[in-house]
Amino acid sequence: MDKRPLVRVVNNVNEAREQVQPLTLQGYDRDRIYVLAHDDDKTDWAADYADAQKIGAAEEGVFNAIANVFREPGR
Repeated sequence: MDKRPLVRVVNNVNEAREQVQPLTLQGYDRDRIYVLAHDDDKTDWAADYADAQKIGAAEEGVFNAIANVFREPGR
């Protein structure tokens, strides 16, 4: 299996859940699948709903850098 990070951009938690399920079927470990939203509360809720991991302090720097690429200016 390819070990490079995989990033998917979705518009809502339903899409996040739809992206997580096939990844697990492909062999990705749920402990290595993360979601990131625009604020902590949304991230927590989306992670629970999508059955993925919440961003922790160790991952936050990397994922925030990735997320900033997709964020609109002024948000």
